[in-house]
Amino acid sequence: MENVTLATEYIKTYANYQEWSSLDEYESIVEFPGKTIVGIYLAFVCLFGTVGNVVVIIVIYKTGKLRTPTYLLILNLSVSDFIVSCFGTPMSCSSSFVGYWLYGAVGCNIYGFINYYCGCISLNSYAAIAVVRYLKVVRRSLGNNSLKKHIVRVICIVNGYTFVFTVPPLLGWNAFVLEGYHTQCDIAYKIKTPLFISYIIVMFVALFFIPLFIITYCYATIIQYVSRNKTRLQRSMQKNRNRRDTLASTSRTTFIVLICFCVYLVAWLPYCIVAFWALFGDPRRISPPISAAPALLAKSSSIFNPWIFAGFNSQFRRALKVGKLNMDNREK
Repeated sequence: MENVTLATEYIKTYANYQEWSSLDEYESIVEFPGKTIVGIYLAFVCLFGTVGNVVVIIVIYKTGKLRTPTYLLILNLSVSDFIVSCFGTPMSCSSSFVGYWLYGAVGCNIYGFINYYCGCISLNSYAAIAVVRYLKVVRRSLGNNSLKKHIVRVICIVNGYTFVFTVPPLLGWNAFVLEGYHTQCDIAYKIKTPLFISYIIVMFVALFFIPLFIITYCYATIIQYVSRNKTRLQRSMQKNRNRRDTLASTSRTTFIVLICFCVYLVAWLPYCIVAFWALFGDPRRISPPISAAPALLAKSSSIFNPWIFAGFNSQFRRALKVGKLNMDNREK
């Protein structure tokens, strides 16, 4: 176990990494206080993330009015959150209760890829949603029909782009390794080999900074456009009731998506900070609690969206009530 703990002290080349990765570390029990609490927390995330996202998926799928480009991208996001909650989180949850990783090297790769891919799908979906909101508010010449026509292609591009940049650790460009208290797996951001460092840099550029720039640019432009055209928009709303309802719905949807994105960013930002610390600083100073806590917080991002939709989106709540009434009528 000492060799694993001190791994980052001597892993400077790929040969060092191969030597270290051959160690049988997966069945080593790492005693840590609060492992039962961590297990209970992850069980909570698993349960509420699965149930909440299933509800979102069913409501959007069965409600015609919610099959807009924005909500179809939200559907894509909810599917990724459901996969994490249902298939990824239970592996770290069960491992936390016993104090060591239960699923070996293959399980580590499966778990690492599921969480990594689906987490990045969420951010890239938010970037695509930001572009859709930008086109709908600022470039209004593109109507809903035009956006709907291309939205499936957009979703495929989002998923394909994410896959291209998240699959390399499975192919040898970086790797999925045990992290924190060795009850979860993550990309090897602490290993200081040129090969592994180069991937971390590419990952941050392609999967964090580019989506973040797109989101920031789109929403900043939307806010600027609304501020500049406030008087004209108000006059248009007063003259045309349908126009007023459309603008109100657009503003409400944009606001809700922004809340979801901000909550997502708060959940994932500590993880990004620790990864930056490991990349540009001394990874030996990142203790197991500092490594484990951001990853645990990031997992909570999968449970927030359903509650935000239920709390702020009246259209979603109405669809939920209609679905409940239909179920009650069938039972009668």
